[in-house]
Amino acid sequence: LRDEAGFQPQVVDLDEDGLGDLVVMREVQTAEDAWAYEASVFLGPISGPLTLATADTHLQVSKTGNSATSRNLRAAGEWSDGRSLLAVADTYGGGSFSATRAGVVHLLGWDETAAGLEVVDEISGMNEYQYLGYEVADAGDLNGDGINDRVVTTLTDLSSDPFGEAESRLGGVIELFTDETSVPETSVVSNAFYSDIVEHLGGPGDLNGDGHADLVFSASFSYMGE
Repeated sequence: LRDEAGFQPQVVDLDEDGLGDLVVMREVQTAEDAWAYEASVFLGPISGPLTLATADTHLQVSKTGNSATSRNLRAAGEWSDGRSLLAVADTYGGGSFSATRAGVVHLLGWDETAAGLEVVDEISGMNEYQYLGYEVADAGDLNGDGINDRVVTTLTDLSSDPFGEAESRLGGVIELFTDETSVPETSVVSNAFYSDIVEHLGGPGDLNGDGHADLVFSASFSYMGE
């Protein structure tokens, strides 16, 4: 695809036919002179050279401005019906209350009837300058209901608590979302020892053998010494 696309390409079985499907993302300018992320889907089996013109389907999701404001395309767990989800984040976007740069994460899933991607749901930041969506990841099945959940992060000290009570004084908030909800079940903040706790996420995987998914995160700085 050369330089046409390449924002974190993902391989996932969208249409549940047992074959991996390739999804790539790029920024485009729309006919209305606005900016959008455009997801292009190549359904498996795939071989040989690819061009965006030969993609099986495309979906455009609006974004704020033409600057790269997030890490773009990410795996985001599953919907309640078992569909695999992908996430596209616009950290500069408005939230539920049109808060300035609260951030918004669009969850994309496969529409079997239309044979294409659709926006299944959105997770919006609740506070101004929250920048929600710095990172999004598949969190595994955290609550044991058989459906993979998702984690969404921000580098700032603001969580999705609408009252601003759960702040991360040392930077970075990890928020866990389960089922069909745009409200986090849990917010992890950093108030001691570690700074900017969402530089990178790893997992999910059962590290301690308890039958539940675990996540790994890295912090950019530790106050605990060498």
